[in-house]
Amino acid sequence: MSGMSKTDIHALRFLLIHGDPEGADRLASLLAAARHVVVPTPNLAGATEALCIERFDAIVLDATLPLAEVAEFAAGLRRIEERQGLARIPMVSISSETAVNSSVEPDHAAWDARLQEPLDPAALTEAVTLLAQAVGHPAAQPAAAASESPVLEPEEFEEQMGGDRELMVEIIDLFFEERQRQVVEMRHALASGNFTQLSRLAHTIKGSLGSLRATRARWGAHELESAAAGGDANRCRESFSSFEQDLTELEPELRLLRERVAGQLPTL
Repeated sequence: MSGMSKTDIHALRFLLIHGDPEGADRLASLLAAARHVVVPTPNLAGATEALCIERFDAIVLDATLPLAEVAEFAAGLRRIEERQGLARIPMVSISSETAVNSSVEPDHAAWDARLQEPLDPAALTEAVTLLAQAVGHPAAQPAAAASESPVLEPEEFEEQMGGDRELMVEIIDLFFEERQRQVVEMRHALASGNFTQLSRLAHTIKGSLGSLRATRARWGAHELESAAAGGDANRCRESFSSFEQDLTELEPELRLLRERVAGQLPTL
């Protein structure tokens, strides 16, 4: 592909799925050096979790991933996009083979394009931009704003717990037991500049919030984790302040849900 100068390149958000840590670091560093935002994950399960939280301009896949699993992942992503009316996220496979667009029919292709290593960030940027235009959507689709996400999704939480109300109460109680300690530890990590610990703590509480289907706070935890992983002190402070507000809004709704669910449990 050609015809795009360096001045045409703009920052994109990439979800990088790569099973080899060294390969992932190499690609992530290359893309970050070109001022792109990269969210790496070692497997397709992690990619699915990331996509539940935010949208990306493109998904970059390691060509050594099992094709059958990639095809299943892609099919699931397309179903969600169609059902929710979302823009199609281009999927680009990176391999050592000659860089060619996939010649497989789109309905059966696990990816939209194939590029070879060593990867040229400009070529990837142009590929993603052209692919996005081909499906009628501009590149750089912004992630859904946290303020637009629901504070809590009770019905989805109950479904996720298989309708087990006793388990729901246990999960809520465990969250309240751990929440204050985790927030205090995050505050200390932020104050001391220990971004590695801050990222780890944010990742842990993000998982708890995901189990609760506390969508807005989970998004906030993800933003904090991302900021900490990048070592951006100012962004960390802003993200942490916003995350604390998310938790403040979540707490009363979560307590009301616990009361309702606990009241439906059979008495001994």
